[in-house]
Amino acid sequence: MIRFRDVHFSQGTQKILDGVTFDVAEGEVTVVLGPSGTGKSTLLWLILGLWKPDSGVIEIDGQETRGFGEREWKRTRQRLSMVFQENALFDSLSVGENIGYCLYRASTLTPEEIEKQVRQTMQIVELDPDRFIDRRPDELSTGQKRRVAIARAVANCNPEAIFYDEPTTGLDPHTARRIGDLIMKLRDMRGMTSIVVTHEIADALRVGNCFILLDGGKIAYNGDAAGLLACRDAPVRGFLEPFLRDIEELAPRVEAIGGRRPPAESPGVMAGTVR
Repeated sequence: MIRFRDVHFSQGTQKILDGVTFDVAEGEVTVVLGPSGTGKSTLLWLILGLWKPDSGVIEIDGQETRGFGEREWKRTRQRLSMVFQENALFDSLSVGENIGYCLYRASTLTPEEIEKQVRQTMQIVELDPDRFIDRRPDELSTGQKRRVAIARAVANCNPEAIFYDEPTTGLDPHTARRIGDLIMKLRDMRGMTSIVVTHEIADALRVGNCFILLDGGKIAYNGDAAGLLACRDAPVRGFLEPFLRDIEELAPRVEAIGGRRPPAESPGVMAGTVR
């Protein structure tokens, strides 16, 4: 569905992405890992066309985005949704108005039809419509705000793909697990392609099918969970080191989704390779 080929991107004199190549398969959850400042969120802005690469090719469903005009971008963005790290809710609007915001502005649905869709979406993200639809964002917990943000992304014309920017940052472990469960639920219910940007390895291993690790603007790893944990490359080991306890606790899940973990001496996946 989404393809990057030798993509470079800089801000001023700072190189953010340095020859990045990868694919995002349709219907999968691709997790983008890496320390802060390595260009993880930049990938999302480039896919959405909010920033333009210095060079390289970005394709969405086989169409190269470099030649897109405003009409093509508008049509493409209607199929994509973004869940921002800060939730980006409108404080002056109710939960229901936040979730239905794009529908009220751009759809041909009646107000009654929009409310029905909003309520259905709230049930999907496990927010009781009768309790929460008229509340304001300042009456919600951080986890509830995150669910509203996800509901708004889902309600946006039934997108084919959702991008999550640090979806579990600032959440307690229990709430983070529930958000991870919700990401998988949307994938399974609607076949949604997802890209999850995070630096939390435990959350990543719970939701991901494919893993991309960025280091210094380059791809240090691209592959499945078992290969990630077995990879001996220095950038990969350096990133995983602080999370070893979490990794051991999640080992049974890694084996369940990716088969038996490779032995420790396995070389892993070479940097920059494509799925």
